[in-house]
Amino acid sequence: MASVDYKKIKNRADAAALIRHCDETERLKHEHANKEIDKTQTYKNKNLFNLDYKKTIEKLHNRIDFLDKTTNTNKRKDRVEMFALCIPATKNMSDSVAEKFLEDALEIIINTYKKENVVNAYTHFDEIHEYVDDFKIKKSRAHMHVYIVAADEKNSLNAKWFSSKKMMQRVNKDIDEMCREKYNCSFLTHEKAKKKTVEQLKNQTQDIKNLEKFNELLEKNLFEELKNVIIISI
Repeated sequence: MASVDYKKIKNRADAAALIRHCDETERLKHEHANKEIDKTQTYKNKNLFNLDYKKTIEKLHNRIDFLDKTTNTNKRKDRVEMFALCIPATKNMSDSVAEKFLEDALEIIINTYKKENVVNAYTHFDEIHEYVDDFKIKKSRAHMHVYIVAADEKNSLNAKWFSSKKMMQRVNKDIDEMCREKYNCSFLTHEKAKKKTVEQLKNQTQDIKNLEKFNELLEKNLFEELKNVIIISI
């Protein structure tokens, strides 16, 4: 279903890896496990705080260190330090409209979780591709990644409060109301949630592509080339 996805990040190493994946310079520099990234479209992506990778990491570390020295009471080693939020554009939005919508959604996130806790935000337009879910061809959407220090209203790291049902419902409701008012469509579509993870969907899609390639080569009697096609059961 269309809604904000919350992911817990427990340590700074994991946070750095996610931020590196989003940073445009780092994104173009490296190869990625996600082969659906189209680097010819990466120029459409936006770094909404205009901070490079190094400064984004510094901002994350400085905010957590500041909280630990002042108001933060959560000093557990297994604490959640950051959340990665992913917000999709709605169906059939053009790139220009999706860009404005995601920027409006970011304002709601900032107002909810405080600007000082929002480390950076990135819109992605270079991962739009077809995929297979339950043998139906679907299309991914433009989306935004937002990285936020998991601080509560008292400036203490508090993942339970940050991702509570109440807070998640509030964020989704506010984005949905904004979407209806400004874009005349619903953010919360009440579609059934995906039954598979993103990685499972990628694997299933690749399996079907391999099967199609296998059948194509078989029909042409290109038996030598068949050795290069790996078929994995779904």
